[in-house]
Amino acid sequence: MSVCADERWDMELIVENSTSSEHFRFDVTVDNEVIKGYVVDDDGNKTELSGRCSPVSASGDPDVSFMNFRFRAVKDDGREIEILMGGVGFHGSPEQVIFQGYFVAVAPIIVDARPSVLRVGIDEGDTGTGTGQQT
Repeated sequence: MSVCADERWDMELIVENSTSSEHFRFDVTVDNEVIKGYVVDDDGNKTELSGRCSPVSASGDPDVSFMNFRFRAVKDDGREIEILMGGVGFHGSPEQVIFQGYFVAVAPIIVDARPSVLRVGIDEGDTGTGTGQQT
């Protein structure tokens, strides 16, 4: 199975120097290294996701890939933030694909008329780790 296969990913985002974490399911499709899909929280709220998944080697080795994800969420006070994730996807076993990376939360880069309904405790300026696996 390719790291960039069309899959669901269970992801955990952990804010640096904190015990708080956020759990999401990423429902993604990958077409020619372009990731599209949705991020879904435990309450079923979802927001659009985009990104890229590119094999590390020039030969197109599907076992290790650079990956990035980008999605928007909303804080309890109604402010929107954008979460940018980057890292590496790799095989933990023949049946399991793992993502290991980092994220940063920033003010929305592009103004979007479609507000997010995905609620997070992550605040603008927060950084942390992101880990997950295909399910």
